Amino acid sequence: FDKHICPGHWSGYRYAVQKFTKPGDLVLDPTVGTGTAVVEAINSGRNAVGIELEFPDITRRTIGVQYDRGTATAKGEIIQGDARDLDSLLAANNYPDGEIFDMVINGTPYPVLGGGQSDAPERGMTSKGLGASIQYQKDKNVGVLKGKVYWETILEIYTASIEKLKPGGKFITLIKDPTQKKAPWLLHKMVAELLMENLPVKPYGTFVHKHLPQTLFMNTYPKQWPDAKQIPLYQTGTVLEKY
Repeated sequence: FDKHICPGHWSGYRYAVQKFTKPGDLVLDPTVGTGTAVVEAINSGRNAVGIELEFPDITRRTIGVQYDRGTATAKGEIIQGDARDLDSLLAANNYPDGEIFDMVINGTPYPVLGGGQSDAPERGMTSKGLGASIQYQKDKNVGVLKGKVYWETILEIYTASIEKLKPGGKFITLIKDPTQKKAPWLLHKMVAELLMENLPVKPYGTFVHKHLPQTLFMNTYPKQWPDAKQIPLYQTGTVLEKY
C-alpha cells in the first residue's frame, strides 16, 4: 500500500473478500472512495467494480499501481458517477442487467454529526506530490449529509446495490463507529437494522478487527478525553445475506 493515498481498513476488506467470495467472482463497492475494496478484490483474483463520484482519477491510479506491480490477477474497474444512478452507470459500462454481483461491500460513509464533517478521504489531505487538498462536492456527496436525508440516501444506494446482488450473496458494511459524547454511536447497528427492515437481507454474522492504519483522531483520543471508558480502535464488519 505504499502507493495508496488512503489504505484505510484494508484488513477488513481482505478478510471479507477472501472469506465470502471465490476467485473469478464479481464484487461491487458502490461508494469506493480511494479504492481499497477493488484493490483487495483484484489482488485476490476477484473481479471488482467501484463507483466513485468525485475523485475517480485518484482511485484509478491506485488500481493501476496493482497492475504495475504485478499483484492484480483480475479485472478492476472504477466508474465515475453517483451511486444513486447505479443501474444506468452499470448499463453504460456494458454490465448486464439483473443479479450479477457475488458480493457487495462498502465502508458506509459517515453522516455529519454535530457541527463537523468526519468522513474520508483522509481528513481532506492528499498524498505527497498531489498538492491541493480534497474537498467534497457539497451538493452530492453522501459524506456531507445528515439526518433524514442521509438515511434516505443510504437506503437508496443500498437498495440499488442489493437488487444487483445474487441470492445467497453477501452484503457487507465495514464501519468504525463514530463517537458522540465520549461514547460509541453505533452506526453499524443502525445501518443493519435499516436494511433488514426494508430489503431482502438477513443476518449472517459479524467480525471485528483493528482499524489499520490508525488515524490521528484514534491516536490522540485518550489525551483529548482521558476519562472516556472506550477508545475507538476497532472496526465492525456486518455481514448480511440476500434471500
